[in-house]
Amino acid sequence: MLDTRKKIVIFCVVALFATFCLIHFSGEDDTKKVDTKPADFVTETVTGTSIVAPVEKETTSVEKHDKKPNKEDKTQKNKKKTVEDRATTKKVGALNNSGEVKKDADNKDNGYKNAKGNSAKKPASKAKDSQASPNVDLDSNKVSDNRISSKKSAEETKAKTCELSIDCSEVFKYLDLAKPNITKVIPGDGNIFSGNVEIKQGDTVFSVVKRVCEREKIQLDYEMVPMYKTYYIKGISNLYEFDCGDESGWMYRVNGVLPNVGCSGFNVKDKDKVQLFYTCKKQFDV
Repeated sequence: MLDTRKKIVIFCVVALFATFCLIHFSGEDDTKKVDTKPADFVTETVTGTSIVAPVEKETTSVEKHDKKPNKEDKTQKNKKKTVEDRATTKKVGALNNSGEVKKDADNKDNGYKNAKGNSAKKPASKAKDSQASPNVDLDSNKVSDNRISSKKSAEETKAKTCELSIDCSEVFKYLDLAKPNITKVIPGDGNIFSGNVEIKQGDTVFSVVKRVCEREKIQLDYEMVPMYKTYYIKGISNLYEFDCGDESGWMYRVNGVLPNVGCSGFNVKDKDKVQLFYTCKKQFDV
């Protein structure tokens, strides 16, 4: 009986020692795994002791999730680099006026720097020329604008004239109605004045006739008619109304038409033909 008990005790001791060794060595391996990957772990209970075991599925999913953004970041960086390279090549090509930049396959960076340095030196004159050309165009535009403005100013400053004639030749047709010695105060052909006269802005027939008579020393007599608010010419060159009959007097035409306003109410325009004439019989369609 004692031998069997001893055998049982020895067996139990050996079994406990074996389990202890297994637990001890498995625990060291698990602790190593926990140190390398402390983020995700699960504890398991085996025969009264705790064993730390990492969860492989979760870590792999996290690693995959962590790897994807790195690839995306790399692709984005590559895209940015390509965009920047294209922009720089366009700038350099625009400065060199060639549209292309030669790059070495082995020394890409050095080639880019050399191209950049060359572009900074050589295209300076071309860039100046390109900047100078708009100025030339602007200068030409200014010249054309100045020419147009000078033409306009020349047209505006060009004197505006009208053709004026002061005539009393009709008196010779009605000498029987005229006062005696009337022919002594008028020209022999009846033409008192004729010629082109410079006109100003706002000139009327009366203002033009008055200015000409003052300049040419021609006698002029007139009065203001309040009823019509206009000036009435009574006599020119000492030839007055009623000197050649009861219907005689001074009248005027503009471009062959008798206006229905007084001589100080009609504005004269450029190239107008103004006729101031003496009539012995008043007419309304002369």
